[in-house]
Amino acid sequence: MGGVRAIAVALWACMGFFSSALHAAPQLVTLYSFMGGSDGGKPATSLAYDPTSGLVYGVTPNISVNGPHCAPDCGTLFSFNATTHLPPTLLHPFAGQKDGANPQGALLLFNGVLYGTTEAGGVYDQGILFAYTINTNKFAVLHNFAGGSDGAAPLGQLTPTPDGDLLGTTSAGGLGGCGASGCGTVFKVTKLGAKHPKESVIYAFQGNEGNNGNNGTGDGRLPQSPLIFVNKDTSVLFGSTVLGGQTTAACPNGCGTVFKVDPMTGAESVVYQFQGGPDGIAPQGLLVSDGSNIYGTTSFGGNNICSFNNQPTTCGTFFSVPASNGERFAQGFGNENGGIPVGGLCVHRGAQIEFGYGPTASGGVANLGTLFSARLGPSNAPTVIYNFSGGVNGQTPLGGLTQVAGGGFFGTTSAGGTPGCGNGCGTIFMLRP
Repeated sequence: MGGVRAIAVALWACMGFFSSALHAAPQLVTLYSFMGGSDGGKPATSLAYDPTSGLVYGVTPNISVNGPHCAPDCGTLFSFNATTHLPPTLLHPFAGQKDGANPQGALLLFNGVLYGTTEAGGVYDQGILFAYTINTNKFAVLHNFAGGSDGAAPLGQLTPTPDGDLLGTTSAGGLGGCGASGCGTVFKVTKLGAKHPKESVIYAFQGNEGNNGNNGTGDGRLPQSPLIFVNKDTSVLFGSTVLGGQTTAACPNGCGTVFKVDPMTGAESVVYQFQGGPDGIAPQGLLVSDGSNIYGTTSFGGNNICSFNNQPTTCGTFFSVPASNGERFAQGFGNENGGIPVGGLCVHRGAQIEFGYGPTASGGVANLGTLFSARLGPSNAPTVIYNFSGGVNGQTPLGGLTQVAGGGFFGTTSAGGTPGCGNGCGTIFMLRP
């Protein structure tokens, strides 16, 4: 992700390294239950952790009953002291106008600044890129997405480059296919220290094969996962799209792709097109790499059936695709080991073995979600390490996990906790080894 990149990786949602794997039965501690008021609620992203201060940072989305007309309650930016467990400190309330609305992507903590995006709001109501400087408590809008060729509705976490720039994706916009909404873009932000940073689109997605008659290239649509570096010696990044790629009977709009893009040249190519069977459908969470292969989860697909929101659906998969050529594999989730792994993976590296950890939104003993581990490599199925039971323990985790120095993870659930918000406003938890 040498130098500047190493600083960012140490603070990223899922990039610390520890000496041993978690125990088979780690302990989960609920640190805070959201109330649904000024503290926000329903967190759906991973947290950013600063080991120097011990604080974690996060966002909550719009939970207003007024939907897109959410002003002034359009989400929050907060900090939380995981030692004192006091209620989160509200750093910025999103008001749904020029400062943005509905933050959906996880925060990036980079050189003392929190960078993030909102899905909507801003001058053109197509979302914003914002920065919050911690030592001055200053919030600033760095870019207003304008839709069209500029991109719209960013949903994923930003990625720092070795040169100190930022890379990200928008889930819509661009001048590719997918009708008026666009298929999404990859963008770059330079001159972060300037009064007016510069945003530029380096690639616009074309959609699924044929793209409903619009000559799509099958490169994907709706990119949402953060971009990752696989090899520190190259500038190429990898990511995934939720839709697009090859159309199949299971996926008339495409089952999603894994792609790579060179931000220096704008060259993009598809690494893998999901077929909608045992390999999965809709990769959208955090991706990780061992330097040769890319690992992740698909939210749906596989051979097993789960229940989510009281509706039957396929359970999703744990997959690997090589960064170059080679064998691919996928292992399916099921009710017993969780289902709908929206949040993706977080890597835990031991002396010889690497493990991936993540949440599932459903499945488990109470069908309220799980935390799982999976040894990275072929034919290794996910194993449940915690079953959510609802109530004060939380339920339905949607965001990825965040590693803690010395062992363990921070995470959030989108529901459960103290009563409110229908089925609870969600929690902040720590998984201890």
